[in-house]
Amino acid sequence: MKRIVWIVLFFLCTIASAHAEEPWGLDMPLNTLSGQPIRLADFKGKVVLINFWATWCQPCLGEIPDLIAFQKEYEERGVVVVGVNYMDTSEREELLAFQKKHNISYPMVFGDPGRIGSLGEFLGGVRGLPTSKLLNREGKPVQSIMGAIKLENLKKIVDPLL
Repeated sequence: MKRIVWIVLFFLCTIASAHAEEPWGLDMPLNTLSGQPIRLADFKGKVVLINFWATWCQPCLGEIPDLIAFQKEYEERGVVVVGVNYMDTSEREELLAFQKKHNISYPMVFGDPGRIGSLGEFLGGVRGLPTSKLLNREGKPVQSIMGAIKLENLKKIVDPLL
């Protein structure tokens, strides 16, 4: 009987260990303002900057021009910026108007606070806004940046990953 218990425990630990390696958060479908769902796994092979922000967050608004410039300059080098509307009650129409007003060209994710919160936790947690998470080409989180970030600093952080 003891042997069976040990075999079952070994089997369960093996499954749990394999699941721990599985980047389940990368496969989570996310709603975009464009209406096309995305998954972070769609960007495998690219460096991804995930920026958690809110319309009411002044530092978030201040970094938007730098994120736009960064996306334009680095997209041909395999870098993607994804904006994630976080802790914000704005509706899709309001966010679309915001996107247009600020000329935001990168994908913007919004929606279910539980799903967005799970994404934040999967990436190591969001403790304040803005927070950016950087994924390497394999989809692994490699850096967390809390607070507004400037274009020059982004370049210094991302260049070694290219």
